[in-house]
Amino acid sequence: MICIVPSRGLTGMLSACLHALEVALSNTAVARHSKIIVLDNASPFPLLASEVGPHTDLWRFDTHQSFSALVNFSAQKFPDRDLLLLNNDVILNPLALSQMEQLGKQQRVAVVGTRLVYPEGTIQHAGVYQAQDGPQHVARGRPSSAVPRKTTFPTAVTAAVMLIKRPAFDMAGGFDTRYDFGSEDIDFCHRVSELGFRIACNQGSDSLHFESMTPGRSERDVPSRQAYLNKWSERVTREW
Repeated sequence: MICIVPSRGLTGMLSACLHALEVALSNTAVARHSKIIVLDNASPFPLLASEVGPHTDLWRFDTHQSFSALVNFSAQKFPDRDLLLLNNDVILNPLALSQMEQLGKQQRVAVVGTRLVYPEGTIQHAGVYQAQDGPQHVARGRPSSAVPRKTTFPTAVTAAVMLIKRPAFDMAGGFDTRYDFGSEDIDFCHRVSELGFRIACNQGSDSLHFESMTPGRSERDVPSRQAYLNKWSERVTREW
């Protein structure tokens, strides 16, 4: 498995993210055959190899790349390997990846996400559903303790933490680079579903997500969300 961690600045948070990733990865069956790659996406002050640790590869991009372009570029370098996408503002629960790994073994499951919570313990992400005004996060803002732990099979999951089985990634043609910033993960899940695969969301553990910590994140999401609505608003069944 290839673990892809894009990062733009936020060095301290990235360090915590990578430490948690290494712990969570050590609990999986694929730990010995996995590689962690940090993609320095034109950080104002370039990351140093010493800041990501001896077991992590560091790739530097001098000009800013879209998330889709980063994922596709990394995937091309490692054909036939499953992918784990991870935001640099996520602190994984030690059991999250092993639980996701087990879900990925279920029939036709090709994309697996996981429950993410804000620091105060409320839900940030427990899957994605299709609302009248577009995709929304399931149970967002509710106390995690009040949301059932049973595995769900939602419309989509966020790429903040996303495990992708390689056959589905290749059949879908990777991520759509027409999305400059945002909604590419939901678009990808829809295209995977159209191929007959299933999307699963692990609810067995809480991982911490600070969400949108990269400067300018919210503003840059607007054009991509509109592009998503133009493409999918009449094609995806509204659930709410």
